[in-house]
Amino acid sequence: MLTGSSTVALLALEIAKRFEQQNPGVRIDVQSGGSSRGVADAPSGLAGIGMVSRALKPEENKLTAHVIAMDGVGIIAHSGNPVRSLTDAQIKAIYTGRITNWNAVGGKDGRITVVNKAEGRSTLELFLQHFALKNSEIKPQVVIGENQQGIKTVAGNPGAIGYVSIGSAEFEEAQGTPIKLLPMAGVAASVANVRNGRFPLARPLNLVTKGAPAGWSRRFIDFARSGKVNDLVEAQFFRWLSPMMALPAAGAASILLLVLGFLLREAWPLLDGAGWLRFFADQGWHPLENLFGLAPMLWATLAAASGALLLAAPVGLAGVIFTRFFAPPPVARLYRMMLALLAGIPSVVYCLWGLTVLVRLIARWQAPGASLRAAILILALMIVPTVAPVLPR
Repeated sequence: MLTGSSTVALLALEIAKRFEQQNPGVRIDVQSGGSSRGVADAPSGLAGIGMVSRALKPEENKLTAHVIAMDGVGIIAHSGNPVRSLTDAQIKAIYTGRITNWNAVGGKDGRITVVNKAEGRSTLELFLQHFALKNSEIKPQVVIGENQQGIKTVAGNPGAIGYVSIGSAEFEEAQGTPIKLLPMAGVAASVANVRNGRFPLARPLNLVTKGAPAGWSRRFIDFARSGKVNDLVEAQFFRWLSPMMALPAAGAASILLLVLGFLLREAWPLLDGAGWLRFFADQGWHPLENLFGLAPMLWATLAAASGALLLAAPVGLAGVIFTRFFAPPPVARLYRMMLALLAGIPSVVYCLWGLTVLVRLIARWQAPGASLRAAILILALMIVPTVAPVLPR
């Protein structure tokens, strides 16, 4: 298993596909989560190989780094933004809140939306190091995790500014995503300039192991560093969906269509005989009584979603205000770590916990336990990690 940097994960996925093809019966599991996860999982044994998109720190000397590529961190803005370049001083002023309007740097009148990386991301560490900043000095409106989140945020907001992997940004630009990379220190932000050493914010993309790798870990790392994957690094530099991944994606889509087709075929006698209107006219879903009303379930779904949002939004906002203005740094850091942990829990686990724990607790207080109240609480807990990072900070 490989865990860690989302930047490295995109390349590692493609390398793993080819490695599996050349080694039948071998399966490589690649999971992202940030460089901090890779640094933690490799020595603890939770992963055979960690993925880290930065140089290792002195205190991480128990790990061995194996460089598989070089990448850069570039500043991105919306493609419709007339600003063509920013100085380091201007970027620093924007991220610390001293410049809040694009007209102060030669752009149109409009508020700047600052997009920052979440703690634990090596992209954030490199950015802070280059600009001699502390994360507490940054005044973001949006905090994101993976590169794709940052790219989508900037692409959807003409006033946004962010920083992401240059390889990912170049690919998205080529696909027509409305973003652009801004030069730094007069050097264009490009993969070519990262490779030739001209771009200032460059970093190694590492696979890390606890000591010297052995067994399949060693074989995979040797393969990832060999000429057998040069075309993946060169021609498919950190693509989100490469041709190698297109076939599995097409297969998954085909299976989904087959399942939908099967369900439609099996349900057609009912749809043809009872008619579509009965789904909304009948009083409840009781097939044995020839009642096929979906309206109560649809209304319950809408009510649960609305109730969860009404509950999660104030909680998320309160958490952001508390950690931003009142909480000591260790408490704020712990809160953000807990949010990241909650965001990584699959929804099925939330549902299982709700059925086995929350429903029983509610039933002790007021029966029945399995109620709209339980659904709202479970959904609210699920969406708080998503709502909190996008609220103003």
